[in-house]
Amino acid sequence: MNRKITGMLVFCIFIWGVGVPMAKNGVMNMDVHAYSFYRYLVATVSCLLIMAFKREYKIDIKDILPLALIGFFFVFLQQKIYLEGAYLTTAGNNAVICATIPIITIFINGILKYEVITVKQITGTMVSLAGVVIVIFFNGGEIILNVAVKGDLMVLVSMFLWSAYIIANKKYIMKYSSELVVGYTMCFSLVFMYVFWYSDIKSVHPSAIDFDNWINIILTGMVMTTVVNIMWNQCVKEIGSVKASVYYNISPILSIAIGIVWLNEQLNVYMIVGALLTISGVFFSQYRVSSQEKEVGYLEVE
Repeated sequence: MNRKITGMLVFCIFIWGVGVPMAKNGVMNMDVHAYSFYRYLVATVSCLLIMAFKREYKIDIKDILPLALIGFFFVFLQQKIYLEGAYLTTAGNNAVICATIPIITIFINGILKYEVITVKQITGTMVSLAGVVIVIFFNGGEIILNVAVKGDLMVLVSMFLWSAYIIANKKYIMKYSSELVVGYTMCFSLVFMYVFWYSDIKSVHPSAIDFDNWINIILTGMVMTTVVNIMWNQCVKEIGSVKASVYYNISPILSIAIGIVWLNEQLNVYMIVGALLTISGVFFSQYRVSSQEKEVGYLEVE
């Protein structure tokens, strides 16, 4: 992997790591749906400006429906579930659950026959799953079932949708530029947000949004949602979804630290243990010590 791709991946994950507590702060200060809509409005306008600058607009008619479906299920629906879950849980828990993306990506690739699942990957999945269970359900040594757990589970579901987005997008970023694919999916998702969330959006007039929230919306919309998505898709195009997703391991540590400093969240031993298990499971699933182990470890997914 060349340095340019590595640098792009590290930059993407750094921005997403900062973005988790920023999104949490955003949904705490205004309606979740209105926040998401205005953020994606900024993102869509940014994408359209990039497309205009590069003079890239055209796609095949047959690809419009698939991109619209990606925009609905893997952007609009994913954002709805993710931000509503982020509102209910902590930035720390959110970050640890986001670390499961490499495992989920491997799992979906295996189910769809895009890749073959190995014994090591299955073992790593189980270790990561144990870590996520600890983070979601344990607090102070006791099993808990409360609103925060609901938020954690919603974030976990949204990670499945996000991993599916990464995989579904690859076909189109191999055919078109990353900017064009992101631009079209953003446009479609923005339309769905406006149609389904009209009453919530109407209740929050742009003039009622304070300066700090506008800074949050502009930064997360322009940088985290547009620039980073375009860069990420380019990396996936170059090295594949599974290799790219491994870099998510960097994100939880940064998000947890920012959540503690900025949002005054509490760090407990169960979050630490859960995070270590989750990240260890991801690393274990990716690491191979020999070519012989690689051959022995393959399991076909029927």
